[in-house]
Amino acid sequence: MSVPASSTSLLVRVPTVNDLVSEPTETVSLSAATAQNTTPVAGTGSILDNDGSPSLSVSSPTVAEDGNFAQFTVSLSNPSATATTVSRRLAAGATNPATGGGVDFGSGTATNLQVSTDSGTTWTNATSATIAAGTTSVLVRTPVTNDTIDELNETFTLTATTTAGTTSNASAVGTATITDNDPTPSLALTGPATINEGAGTATYTVTLSAASGQTVTVAYGTTGGTATSGVDFTATSGTLTFAPGATVATFSVPITNDTTFEGSESYSVSLSTPTNATIGTGTTTILDNGTGGGGSTTIRRPFLSPARPWPKTATSRNSPSASPIRVLPPPRSAWPWRPVRPIRPPAAAWTSARARRPICRSRPIVGRPGPMPPPQPLRLARPACWFARQSPMTRSMS
Repeated sequence: MSVPASSTSLLVRVPTVNDLVSEPTETVSLSAATAQNTTPVAGTGSILDNDGSPSLSVSSPTVAEDGNFAQFTVSLSNPSATATTVSRRLAAGATNPATGGGVDFGSGTATNLQVSTDSGTTWTNATSATIAAGTTSVLVRTPVTNDTIDELNETFTLTATTTAGTTSNASAVGTATITDNDPTPSLALTGPATINEGAGTATYTVTLSAASGQTVTVAYGTTGGTATSGVDFTATSGTLTFAPGATVATFSVPITNDTTFEGSESYSVSLSTPTNATIGTGTTTILDNGTGGGGSTTIRRPFLSPARPWPKTATSRNSPSASPIRVLPPPRSAWPWRPVRPIRPPAAAWTSARARRPICRSRPIVGRPGPMPPPQPLRLARPACWFARQSPMTRSMS
């Protein structure tokens, strides 16, 4: 280049590049010499950076509980001319906090935090991460635990703090969310299928199919079936609460031990309005314990006479019964004695006084022990004979 005649200077310019790299003020020099002045002279220009210091950030990933790792990206808003090193720290989140140390996340060992600088191809156990000059990010991961506890989605945080290099903010925080993959536990209701009314109390157990990380509540109550509330059992209701991790709770239903002989009766126990669980039902049958003496029955033997050859019997019980009782006589073949028709004496025998009395006899039924009762003849207008015919239920004449 030449300096025009009569001129003492000329302008020289060099284009600059407006990059995105955060960097300090840079310089550029220009030197010049002439044929007469072979020693060059130099000038220095400064390039002022207009990008400012990069800001530090940490991503907030969402990971399934069975996803093995929660992966964060630690980033700079723009590249830096120098390497940036950050320390990292894990902590429970503010909402539904997860537990570290391998319970929900982390490991408590050297694998607690791992770093990758090649987009996840290789991972290195490290307590710090370095973003190389000219790059903008590094990957950091920590393991998550696939438990069997039904729970809300949980959170934890990763805090990155600049320890070398320059960032506009000293630290950044990312929040990871672990989505639960466990099914809602079911509530199983167990208790006595039958119970003797003399037991006094029926106890029921409600069991969760699996421990829950949430508080589980369920309402319970009784419903009368053939058993009557207030008569056969006491109506019972309430709410059971399972603290996180608890799986068993119980409640009881009072049973009335009455004196009425009755058949088996039943009532139902049900669960309703659960929170964080599903429900089931159960039924219990109350067996009568015979405290009414089994309902013993007394049948009075009636007085018999020719005027009452077919008497009525009187029946009574020592306790009430909840159902009708039918009293049936045994078959005639089961009676201990039976009468026979009178034996008419020969005609010549009617002349004697004794012959005017009918001759009667009875015979026992084979297989029935006991003495034969004597005949009880009654005088009638014509020869005939009345006998007591006995049975366990009635006594009649024929």
